Amino acid sequence: VGIFSERDLLNKVVAAGKSPKITRIKDVMATDIKSADVTDSPYDAYNMMTANNIRHLPLCDKGKLVGMLSIRDLLRYHFLKRVTKEKIETWMTKEIRAASPDQSVMDVVLLMKEHNIGSMVVMRKKKLVGIFSERDLLKKVSVLCANYKKVKIKDVMSTELITARPGTTPYDAYNMMVANNIRHLPVVKKGELIGIVSIRDLLRFNMRVMEQIVTEQEKELHFLRDLLEKSPDERNKTLYEKNEELKSLVAVDDLTKLYNHKFFEVTLEKEIARAERYK
Repeated sequence: VGIFSERDLLNKVVAAGKSPKITRIKDVMATDIKSADVTDSPYDAYNMMTANNIRHLPLCDKGKLVGMLSIRDLLRYHFLKRVTKEKIETWMTKEIRAASPDQSVMDVVLLMKEHNIGSMVVMRKKKLVGIFSERDLLKKVSVLCANYKKVKIKDVMSTELITARPGTTPYDAYNMMVANNIRHLPVVKKGELIGIVSIRDLLRFNMRVMEQIVTEQEKELHFLRDLLEKSPDERNKTLYEKNEELKSLVAVDDLTKLYNHKFFEVTLEKEIARAERYK
């Protein structure tokens, strides 16, 4: 009949000034429930979660609830280890919302609700000193039924900060989040906070790369179909051209368009052999 999440706790209970002790779930739960069928693909589930801006998706089998799927489950199902060229600095969130350690929990919660974000970094004199998330609200504040206007963020924020460098790969960022059971990863360069990556950002990146792979496979399939329809001479010519193109791709760095180290090694061997042959 409904679903209740950390975001509901933040928006409908704390930000609304209600007490977690006397508020009833039926009054604050989400009733417009989006659910998936167990036969749906992970990709379909991702699209449903993205379209409805949700992190948890009930799973049904013939109308009966049988499980719950989260963004973390989707990442655990399949994360692209082989994608290492991209760095998190290219797609991290650079517009950072920051709080002061002396602000009250209520002030920060209202800011998080206003900007629809799941965490807020805490800065003192432009230095990162902590992070406050919906999980902190759930574990450290709401269970105590504290006065949100009197409790300071510095007393409940997470201070054991796990941070990443701009050059961190998405796969390493994912492993850091899993190992430390966190959903938000501040990105620091020379001691300065320059961005933040969420687990939702990782999933969005992962799905984008999967779409690229599918597109490339479709192009390859189309190429092979066209090849089979050609005459033997045309086929040989096309394969030769394709082979030369692949040689170029292997030898040239995709980003700088310069020859890579492998090409240097191969060329060096050829030139040494040529020098020995001709003295």
